[in-house]
Amino acid sequence: MRSHLTKLASRAALHHRYEPDISWFKAWQMALTVPIERMKQGRLARQAMNCYDLPGAQWSFISASGNLVYRVEAKGRIYALRISPPGRRTVEQVRAELAFAADLQQRASIHTPQAMPARNGDPVQVLADHDGATRLVVLFTWLAGESLGERPSPDRMEQLGHIQARLHALTLSGTQPYAKDRPVLTAEEVMGWTHPPHRAPNILSDADQTLVDRMDAHLRKIVPPLFERYPKALVHFDLQGSNLLVNGDEIGIIDLDGCLVAPILLDVSTTLAYTTTKPDADALRAAWMKGYSSIRAMEAPMEGLLDAAMALIALREVQRVLAWPNVTSRPWGPAVLETSLQVLRTLSARMGLAPDA
Repeated sequence: MRSHLTKLASRAALHHRYEPDISWFKAWQMALTVPIERMKQGRLARQAMNCYDLPGAQWSFISASGNLVYRVEAKGRIYALRISPPGRRTVEQVRAELAFAADLQQRASIHTPQAMPARNGDPVQVLADHDGATRLVVLFTWLAGESLGERPSPDRMEQLGHIQARLHALTLSGTQPYAKDRPVLTAEEVMGWTHPPHRAPNILSDADQTLVDRMDAHLRKIVPPLFERYPKALVHFDLQGSNLLVNGDEIGIIDLDGCLVAPILLDVSTTLAYTTTKPDADALRAAWMKGYSSIRAMEAPMEGLLDAAMALIALREVQRVLAWPNVTSRPWGPAVLETSLQVLRTLSARMGLAPDA
């Protein structure tokens, strides 16, 4: 395990690399904000746990990529404590998310974590901090399993295709009353993904900046047909990697916080986009298609827009990271940026948009 000093040095190096206009002194200052922030987050977790009747509970930090998440052990059971940042969701939106998770488990036989009631019987707690900010807290049952990770096998992708098709079949079968309280993705919002801001100084290479600009011009043309041709429904919108937990022959899904109403094809794209750079990308995609088509047929002409839709997802991530005040505002920012650019390079060649095309 790396020492605290080594971790701080690594963070400082990232800040210096991706923010070339700052000094090493400033980079170390920025690196030191992480442990300070962890102390503040620990105080929030302690305050949140007071909402539950779990004497002697022990909790440990898991992640802070948007929501703050802790693993909680109490009374011989394991839970996941989630604390949302101020303004991220309304109480109604969180209740709709929990209803969606329960529906997926009950009606589609998809394993999802379930919310636990607090002392007052309500699974959604409103936490007022001393800084005046309001955060929403939910304690979930722990979903057993190992993350699908960065190297899924064709067999797992086939399972995932099967599960995603069941999810889509459920949400397309009729209007869910809770769907009205979830965000709705619009064509205008997706258009905004296609134009990442230019930073000064520019941290992208000339080749990557050209790639991003070329994708911007091309993908704007496909947004209208994407919204016109494909059905829209409530979807997870991030079924990949750490949000998929493998337990034997089952795959459970977690982190439905980002679920929204969107074109089905974009939900598929969030799942497949980051498999495009794998050595066995074609096999992974074919396996997912096999699993999906065993439940429901894809809308035609899906293949014509799938690569472009996946490029949209990757470009969205580039846009998101470049729009932050600092690319390293989140510890995972640089990795997301580099991986998303790699996806765009791969897809540009597949789509005939390479520089020499």
